[in-house]
Amino acid sequence: MKKVLFSAYFAILTLIFIPLMFPLEVSLSELKNVQSIKFENYPGSGGSPQSESTVAEIKGIGQLLAQGVTKQKNNTWYPYLMKYSIIHAYSKGETNKLAADIFSIDKDAKVDHVKNIKRILAGYLEGMYNYSEKHSKVLAIFILYYNAVYRGNIDYFASKYKTVVLKHITKADAGIAVKYSDWPGKTKMLIPLTEDAERDSLNSLDSSIISDDKVIEAFQKLEDMGIDERKDIVELKEEQVVEKKEEIDKTKEDIEKKKDEIKEEEKKLQEEKDKIKKKEDEIKKDKEKIDEIKDPKDKEKKKEEIKKKEDEIKKDKDTVKKDETKLDEEKKEIVKKEDEIKKEEKEIVKKEDEIKKDKELIKEDEKKIEEKKKDDSTVPPVDDKTKLEEEKKKMEEEKKKMEEEKIKMEEKQKELDEREDELKQGVDDKVFDGKFYYLKIKDYLPDGVYQNELFIINAGTRKVEVKCPYDTISGSKYSVFKNGVVVIGFEGQELYNHKLILLDRYTLEPVSVSADFIFWRSFVEIRDDFIYALVMNQGKYYLGKFDEKLNKVAQSSVALSKDTFLTFYKDYVYINDEAKKIAVLNITNLKLIETIEP
Repeated sequence: MKKVLFSAYFAILTLIFIPLMFPLEVSLSELKNVQSIKFENYPGSGGSPQSESTVAEIKGIGQLLAQGVTKQKNNTWYPYLMKYSIIHAYSKGETNKLAADIFSIDKDAKVDHVKNIKRILAGYLEGMYNYSEKHSKVLAIFILYYNAVYRGNIDYFASKYKTVVLKHITKADAGIAVKYSDWPGKTKMLIPLTEDAERDSLNSLDSSIISDDKVIEAFQKLEDMGIDERKDIVELKEEQVVEKKEEIDKTKEDIEKKKDEIKEEEKKLQEEKDKIKKKEDEIKKDKEKIDEIKDPKDKEKKKEEIKKKEDEIKKDKDTVKKDETKLDEEKKEIVKKEDEIKKEEKEIVKKEDEIKKDKELIKEDEKKIEEKKKDDSTVPPVDDKTKLEEEKKKMEEEKKKMEEEKIKMEEKQKELDEREDELKQGVDDKVFDGKFYYLKIKDYLPDGVYQNELFIINAGTRKVEVKCPYDTISGSKYSVFKNGVVVIGFEGQELYNHKLILLDRYTLEPVSVSADFIFWRSFVEIRDDFIYALVMNQGKYYLGKFDEKLNKVAQSSVALSKDTFLTFYKDYVYINDEAKKIAVLNITNLKLIETIEP
């Protein structure tokens, strides 16, 4: 029956596979200084969602990443369902280099077409920096090509980006690979940021670096030479220049206002200095006359008056000095800003030259396209024999790929058959060395509490070999692993003070007892030699993670439902919180990563 199903499945596959077996590609040929880029998308994916709502959902992933990362501190990864993540890698140092947002396609991602990567990037740019839909789309396209061109080029990235960016990438994952199967877990796309990066600023992204000569050379190898996209990026650059000029003009106005304020302050300070000088002259005259005073008391009184005036003058001088220091600092700040403006104006001139060069190159390429169209119209038609040879060659390639796919499918079917046979033989996971553990209910106590006994039974002789001396096992759940048997038990008459008990695998003697109280109806799960059970703490329930000696090494950061189920998947634990929502916990420290609301 399995072979019939396999044959039928392969027949269907044969009908659909021929038109899908060749991946949709971005047609970039070998360039002088640019690697050959050929994106291999999943055959048949097409990158075309079934509805506009699906397109919106894909863009929404990027927008959610933007919302999440803005709520976190810089240089902290924000994940989305363990499929994608983003980090705003920024530091104030190394002003001659770039900060970056790094978009990561994580190992659980199912993205299979570059169109959807562009949609996520566009959604992120809209959500994070409020770029328009048009601008975010063209930036996403250039970011994609840029990261493909410089894939794995750590030396290049090191020359352009700050240390805070470089520590998050490696040669193996920097940029984006050309094959869809190499994207998950191996992709860190750099989105270059300027020092002006902030919401509502067109100059947040460095449009020049993502459209450098190598990237433009890549576009030139497209059939349409990427004319529309290149025009769009030029349009954005022009708008960036206009915005920057407006900012500079505004800064210049502020500087002039500040200079006028400083002049006023300097004028006031001079007036204050003049007043101080006048007071000092008066004190000098008073001192000269002091010897003329005959009455000792009057003389002493005059000296005190002079001393008081001198103290006031000293205070006035200190105030003036502080104000002068402040003005000096403001003057230095103005000079600094003026230097920055000069630098920015030079950058604008450089950007305008770049725009001019871009436009000229686009015009040249448009002429080449027109000339090519004329040349193509004069090319004689290919004869039938040549067409047949090309079709034959194509069919042979398709046949070869189909045979390779058939071999892969047969191997997969064999693996499934072997797995099915193994499952049919199914051996209970509580059987070790021909012996199994059997939990017998002795008494049923209030609130679902049991009093049980545990035995080791020889499966071959069907004889009881060991009876557990610990006779207050309460839970109906237990787990066996290499270090022993883990059960839930209680001591004396305290029915609700339950703890984890580790029993020796061979003698069933108690070996260890947990310090924490355990919910008496809790599951007891073993994963990678760690024991998981529900911990009770002040009337609430938490997931506890215990080592082989029942020492608690982690506790969930959120309270849980006492009736929860537990599911492990890779590096994550899925479990119900108090509100019966699904809490996704980090398996290492049981910290909450995300909450899923079904």
